[in-house]
Amino acid sequence: MRPPVLPRRTPTPRLSKTSYRLFTTSAPPPPISRARLIAAGLAVAGGATLLASRTSQPLQAQSPPSPALDLDDPLSRLSPQLLATATSHLTALSLSDLVRQYVVYFGSSQGYLVEAGPWILDKLQWAKENVPLLGSAVWGTFAVVMKGTFYSVFVGAGTVPECAGLVDNLEKLGIGCMLNYSAEAAEEGDGQGVHVANLDEALSAVKAAALFESPSSSSALVPRKQQDEYSIKPTMFAIKMSGLVHDHDILARATAALQASTSFQRGGQLPSGVLFPESPDLSEEDHETLNKLYAGLRKVGEAAKDGGVRLMVDAEYSNYQPAINRYADLLAQEFNKVTPTNSANGPAIPIIYNTYQAYLRTTPGVMAAAMAHADANGYAFGAKLVRGAYVECERSRHAASGAPGDCVVWNSKPETDNCYDECALLLEKRIASDIGKMKPGTAGTGVVYASHNGMSMQKVLVALREQGLAKNVDGGLQVDERVRGRISFSQLLGMSDNLTSALVSVLGPTNARGGIPYVVKYVPYASLDQAMPYLIRRANENQAILQPDPISGRGGAKGERRAVGKEIRSRLGLAF
Repeated sequence: MRPPVLPRRTPTPRLSKTSYRLFTTSAPPPPISRARLIAAGLAVAGGATLLASRTSQPLQAQSPPSPALDLDDPLSRLSPQLLATATSHLTALSLSDLVRQYVVYFGSSQGYLVEAGPWILDKLQWAKENVPLLGSAVWGTFAVVMKGTFYSVFVGAGTVPECAGLVDNLEKLGIGCMLNYSAEAAEEGDGQGVHVANLDEALSAVKAAALFESPSSSSALVPRKQQDEYSIKPTMFAIKMSGLVHDHDILARATAALQASTSFQRGGQLPSGVLFPESPDLSEEDHETLNKLYAGLRKVGEAAKDGGVRLMVDAEYSNYQPAINRYADLLAQEFNKVTPTNSANGPAIPIIYNTYQAYLRTTPGVMAAAMAHADANGYAFGAKLVRGAYVECERSRHAASGAPGDCVVWNSKPETDNCYDECALLLEKRIASDIGKMKPGTAGTGVVYASHNGMSMQKVLVALREQGLAKNVDGGLQVDERVRGRISFSQLLGMSDNLTSALVSVLGPTNARGGIPYVVKYVPYASLDQAMPYLIRRANENQAILQPDPISGRGGAKGERRAVGKEIRSRLGLAF
């Protein structure tokens, strides 16, 4: 059976209030105030102005596919040539959504604006708090514009229940969600202690994610039917460790303590009950905070295991990462343990996943050590593989430190790409080995390939096909059902939708509602005020993603803007 392709637009579409929109919520909008109408009008006018002024940046000519490209191979849809010209992901969007995206991608492609974002936000917040009337009015206008543009494109909603509509829409398209609470943890008071509110939110969100089910009649949170057999859920959840403490640098101090421990560095284990070794870098209060954080994380891990929600531990700065790895390893050892229930039908699928950054030189060795530890201790190994988002920060910190030798990150993008692909294929082989044995009572492997690079996704799928775990059927790729739940491909909400759409068209939808999808969107959620610092920080950290990459077919913000502009002109019947 041919895998379904995303719906295409008719020449003159009429979207009803109940029609869903690709990668957006389906709920009809609330009554619009006068202020919002004015803001919307300004956004449309701005979009029209940008469209009219596009002559300064002409649309690049679309080159035909390479003669070497096999268009009969479904995996060709992941090639740079076809991704660069793909527009099927835009055809189901309303015109207002297209204009919104055009404005957002235009702003995201302005490097000076992205770099000035933190300064602008700081000044606006200062004005709101210190300038009577005018400060609040300026902030209110800014908030309306942000909510109607960047927030709507890159953030799922304010709360997990409010994400239900988006989860439902994506599931209809065969796409899952990886939720992430994206409120920034500001340093308060003396900068000590666990951020209790954020930790409680993570616990509540994981419990809510376990209840997500999308019946065809409504978008709501309803309990899933109790199942006798252990199963994982379609929705995942990601946590950022630095968001759970007020003093982010406590993770750097914990890392220093680990690196100063000779026995730990040689692969030895710390004494039972000791989370981090005694060190001049860590005060008694630090140890108390780190222990409280671990206690809170264990509650989140327990909820994830009980609900079958796969929990991703996000990667951060390299001077935080060893401490984060320590937490992730301990959580995995406890909650990925093989049991008769989770391995009754084959190798156990992990619940806890650590994130590995391919731009770090140490990643292959760190990942190999983690896999060896999992094998030696009888628990499933879970990995989220990314290229990494902090490359400029890492290089700046290395230069400022004056330390001899190479920076912790690779010197070039090709080196990072090679590291990613080597790690990706190593993990794929590990999964293939699990499936080849399919032995109950054993530990398995789970991988989330988080990438905006179509070539990397293509290489993994080619490997599955070569090993007999996938085959071409009716214009798509039919993957062995034993792989489902063990491999996922993920992109950020609002970015690389052409790649997400191509993956869905290749892999097809899940077999049934509530099934485990192969394709996932990383969906941040938070209120507008909470999300604005996240949006600006993320834009700065991910400037590389916002730039085009012809090798992988990623168009970056400019490429996204051009594709959206082309679709808008097509809708309006404009020939230029």
